[in-house]
Amino acid sequence: MKSFITFGLFILSLCLCKAQVAIGSWQDYLSFANVHSVEKVNNRIYAATNVGLFSYDTEENVVEKITKLNGLSDIEITAIATSSSLNILIVGYDNGNIDLVSNNDVWNIPDLKFKELLSDKEINHIHVVNNLAYCSTTFGIIVLDLVKKEISDTYLIGDNSSYLGVNQVTTSSDSIYAATEKGILGAPLQSNLLSFYQTWRTVSSDNKEYLSLVSINDELVASGKNGNSGQIMRYANGNWENLFQLTKFVDLKQYNSQLYTISSDIIYKYDNNLSIVDSIHQYSIDGTELTTDFSSVLIDENNDRWVGDASNGLIQISNSNDIQILPDGPSSNKAYKMAASENALWVVAGINHYVDPEFHPAECSILRNNEWKHFTWQNNDFLSNAYNLNDIAIDPRNENHAFISSAHSGIFEFLNDEIVTHYIDTEKNAPIDSAYIWRLVNGVVMDGDGNLFANNMSDSIPVIVKPDLLLNTDSANHYGWYLYDYDTFGGADSDPWMWQTIVTSWGHLWSISVRNPVGLFVYDTSGTIETDSDDNYRYAGDVNNSGNSKLLLWDEDGDEIDLEPICLAEDKNGYIWVGTTSGIVVYYRPTEIFNLDKPIASRVKIPRNDGSGLADYLLENVQVNVMAVDGANRKWVGTESNGVYLISSDGTETILEFSTSNSPLLSDRILSLAINPNSGEVFMGTDKGILSYRGTAIEGKPTYSSVKAFPNPVNPNYEGLITVTGLMEDSNIRITDISGKIVYQANSTGGQIVWDGKNMYNENVRSGVYLVFATNEDGSEDMVTKIMIIR
Repeated sequence: MKSFITFGLFILSLCLCKAQVAIGSWQDYLSFANVHSVEKVNNRIYAATNVGLFSYDTEENVVEKITKLNGLSDIEITAIATSSSLNILIVGYDNGNIDLVSNNDVWNIPDLKFKELLSDKEINHIHVVNNLAYCSTTFGIIVLDLVKKEISDTYLIGDNSSYLGVNQVTTSSDSIYAATEKGILGAPLQSNLLSFYQTWRTVSSDNKEYLSLVSINDELVASGKNGNSGQIMRYANGNWENLFQLTKFVDLKQYNSQLYTISSDIIYKYDNNLSIVDSIHQYSIDGTELTTDFSSVLIDENNDRWVGDASNGLIQISNSNDIQILPDGPSSNKAYKMAASENALWVVAGINHYVDPEFHPAECSILRNNEWKHFTWQNNDFLSNAYNLNDIAIDPRNENHAFISSAHSGIFEFLNDEIVTHYIDTEKNAPIDSAYIWRLVNGVVMDGDGNLFANNMSDSIPVIVKPDLLLNTDSANHYGWYLYDYDTFGGADSDPWMWQTIVTSWGHLWSISVRNPVGLFVYDTSGTIETDSDDNYRYAGDVNNSGNSKLLLWDEDGDEIDLEPICLAEDKNGYIWVGTTSGIVVYYRPTEIFNLDKPIASRVKIPRNDGSGLADYLLENVQVNVMAVDGANRKWVGTESNGVYLISSDGTETILEFSTSNSPLLSDRILSLAINPNSGEVFMGTDKGILSYRGTAIEGKPTYSSVKAFPNPVNPNYEGLITVTGLMEDSNIRITDISGKIVYQANSTGGQIVWDGKNMYNENVRSGVYLVFATNEDGSEDMVTKIMIIR
């Protein structure tokens, strides 16, 4: 089975500035820093990462990205190789998929991907001889005929034709060798019986795992696995010779009959006697030295040196100043939490430290004015010892002001895209005495008055608050911070650790507790943030001060719903939507949370419409990780393993459903969502990276003062959608020709409508001027604008 795709490469400058995404279109926001392989085809240097390829044209000096979005058939590239005679780049994936890239065309060979095997199918390495490509896999070797563009043979070389993992293949003038999990096997290259396992004989001195091998002047050089090191050996005249051992070993390469060894911190070049004659151990980019993480090296026909780096992209090594070649993007593809404003996208790469107790070095990326800015432990002194950045609170009054929390290192305050303050116990601005360990903050949120609420992972101080205007401080408010100890909690089994928090439109705060106990935590400051003595709070523990029982998920019959809350969102009706381990529940009377003994958590029912009269619960048996509400009050729902859903405002209709099988999504595991309120662009953070989809809904405007239509005029060759933005929410829209005949009528989706340029009969309207009339929901305001259409 084969498929042929022609893709439009994005011809970009090195800054790769992005234009606005068209409605209904996808855009990637990926990091290509993790380069693991480098190859050259004609004048293009290709660098492979797990999310796709990028190439550098050495003649035109341009960078092109090639991903699943614009041509590749998959993600998780594991190996690439070049056929110089056919000018083809062979791309192998971790699931056995294969692409052949030639100029602007991609030919897909998915046979192995779709074949049922009792083994993984990862393509570990590709070795090209003439018009054949030998692909080392986790079960054996497959052979590609590059002319016919098909798999021509399969070699299962384990005992009795069993599966045997092959790490690399190489050839000499008369033999083929395979570095396997059980030694090095060899066979006559021209044998007609290479698919028969007994043709392959063990040629290594042991049956340990071998990682890589190359043939230089018909002598075999191989690397045996030795912990984190590679034991380098030479095979000549039937004898093995131990040469040396390399720590942090990555790979072997050979160019111009000379050996190159790659370790993560140094690359050595050897002469024919295997003596070191050159090395690469550092880069200098515009006078700045980068920490190396070598993964590959390419020496081209001009003896130019190209280095793949697992942290820094592609580097051209020069005698004067090295050149870093890297498409613009976030610092990595970890997108644990995102936040969007009209002019920026914020991304942090940390984790919930309680749920995933590991340490991820601090990392934040900000996209503004089509350029990314990175904050990491390597380039910012504030973050030098910080870990696990995990939440973002953008000031609702000033999008250039934000706070980022850390499940290890306190809170960082940003102003104008710079870190200006670090709040932690060892600093003078700490909210709590330095003797108290205050580092584990699992969430931050700001209210409309600029007060910052932080979830402190502490048994005794669950909430800390930084007011907008710092009062004269004393020991009671800890350098301007207020501490909510809620000291009536009952013992070690009743000390909630909160995660996500939202501030409702009426001033309550709703949180998710991730332990002791798991459930909702709701509190009301009663308008006095300086004290918690008059607060109301309810949660799933035994002690609540609202006069009610513990807060559980109850249905309409007063029965407990055995689900765990994971995420929260307030919609435009003031309803609270709660994503759980199995679907969604909705609180339609959330303002009464402290007045009702058993507030109802309703599950939306979806009729089956099969004559049975039965219904299913919305997204039943689907874990919901994150939700976002767009300008039309529709809900975007990100799931643990089912991709993304767009559901109607009441949840009864699924409008869109995106997964890896029907969209460019990189993964069906969605960690974060964010929506640009001005453009309607929906950012989807997966465990593989970020993509966005330009939705049809934006936030409504308070007046009609900023209405515009685009494109305008509509030229004859334009086939896309016509958009009118700047509308008031839920506007009634009528589009007429100049005589007043209605050709289109609808309500706006939030503050925007899209029109396909067709009339009520699905016919393209004629050339002319068309009038767009808009009236707000109560008819108190209206406006008219014009669109010129040229056919």
